[in-house]
Amino acid sequence: MLPDELTAWRKRHGFTQKELGEILGVKKTTVYRWEKNVRIIPPFLHLALECIEMKGDEFRDKGVKTNKEQDEFSPRRKGNT
Repeated sequence: MLPDELTAWRKRHGFTQKELGEILGVKKTTVYRWEKNVRIIPPFLHLALECIEMKGDEFRDKGVKTNKEQDEFSPRRKGNT
């Protein structure tokens, strides 16, 4: 998996770097470093992402909310991301 593929996957599924890190058991900075090609993406990461896709609702049930879900419940001011 390439850094831009990871970024695209994360955004397509509505996760922030922090949320994806929490699910994977790594820090937000690790996800950032993978996406910026500062650190090598583990070769097995695609398997973890497939599991997240298959069991996405279980992660949401445990309190990890995606950007899309947060947008529905907490309006953001324009210009804040």
